[in-house]
Amino acid sequence: MIVVDSSVWIAHMRDGDDWQDGDVDILVDPLPQTTLYGLAELELELESIVGCKVDVRTPGELAPEVAERVASDLRPI
Repeated sequence: MIVVDSSVWIAHMRDGDDWQDGDVDILVDPLPQTTLYGLAELELELESIVGCKVDVRTPGELAPEVAERVASDLRPI
């Protein structure tokens, strides 16, 4: 299942100091054929791998001020 062209890690944890209490935010560049169902599958797959909540988002979902704020936190994965 390949649904994205590239991805970056926005923030490794939120609302806690360990993986059980935090979450992972992933920003992805979807391929043209990617569906919302495919992104949801990716999110569930990643959650099962890392053992915590994962939020998968695309650049188009971010408000400009949010995109600007998180730009310095982006890390390629």
